[in-house]
Amino acid sequence: MALQTDFRFDEDCAYNQITPGSEQVERIDEYERDVKLKVYYHLYNPWSIPFEQRIPLAQYVEYDGQPEIGVRVIPSRTIHATLDTESRHPPRLRDLEALEGLPPRGWRLEEFVCDELLACREGDRFQSIGDDRIQALFNRRSGAIAAAIAITIEAPQVASA
Repeated sequence: MALQTDFRFDEDCAYNQITPGSEQVERIDEYERDVKLKVYYHLYNPWSIPFEQRIPLAQYVEYDGQPEIGVRVIPSRTIHATLDTESRHPPRLRDLEALEGLPPRGWRLEEFVCDELLACREGDRFQSIGDDRIQALFNRRSGAIAAAIAITIEAPQVASA
């Protein structure tokens, strides 16, 4: 018999791992400063807000259309600039509603990839495969990147028209 848990998400839900002054935040800032590569948060959000889900799922529900919120991408520098180091409170979903220079709550994942990354407006450019930053990204880690991955990128209907 499985233990059931109800999860509820609303505008006050917090990204608890992004805590002001935490080791994670300090390491990301240090990495960007030292290696000179941008870091982006890939924030998982439910389909819509408010949202409730009982786990384990009794049945899978497929949603129609585009999610109201879904996965969002935000530069770490943007999120870190919003952190209140005195309160030490992590950002809440509502805190990401009006980020300067970004859509509300950040870019949708597909918008980030198609409209920002592939258009070379976001991310980092490299002049050659021997760039020191590429070496730092893949070879100067405490652990190897050993997973084989495949990425398929499909442009949304609007972008492909």
